Amino acid sequence: IIFSLSGIAGAICSPFWGSRGSQKGYLRILHIAVLGASIFYLVIFNVTNIYLFALVQFLFGTCICAIAPCCHSIGAKRFNKDDHTKVFAILYSFSQIGNLTGPIVGTLVITFLDSQYVFLTISSILLFLSIYLLSIIVINSKRLKQEGVKYMNALIENNYIKEMECGSNFSYVLSDNGTFLSTEYKVLQSQANSCFVKCMKMMYNGKVQL
Repeated sequence: IIFSLSGIAGAICSPFWGSRGSQKGYLRILHIAVLGASIFYLVIFNVTNIYLFALVQFLFGTCICAIAPCCHSIGAKRFNKDDHTKVFAILYSFSQIGNLTGPIVGTLVITFLDSQYVFLTISSILLFLSIYLLSIIVINSKRLKQEGVKYMNALIENNYIKEMECGSNFSYVLSDNGTFLSTEYKVLQSQANSCFVKCMKMMYNGKVQL
């Protein structure tokens, strides 16, 4: 019953992680989930009370349930639609390899050390993965900022837009109104913290001003 609590937690929390992934980015949610799972596994290593163990097992389930959906969502976003079947097949294959090697590694740890060290080993692996994911997030964030500055400078140099002071702020005036394209609300929501900047659309001498 206690070990089934992680599955119950996953059924409850999966919709929440899905909505947060759409808003904050699936890579960030994946990092949070892996880090949380690492912390709760480390707590389990020191738990001696059965009721506390059940609680930690439930909390662990709230984190671990987000990993597989986030991996599939990242794969769907990073690769072309024609490659989706191949990507999902590879992800499924690796999950099955994990299901095979996990018990083997756990048995080896129990044989040569102690059953409690299984939790410590898994926690260490998850912690390493969370650090690796954090480094990817930091690198991607810096790269996006650098590319954004270069892209805006290129638009100004090629007279696609004109940069102007607007009180204490600044604005961009599009040379061609056809450059402005409407974007669906869901797209804006999913990328709100990634590449879009909040602004206001106005008209300046018949041209679109942001």
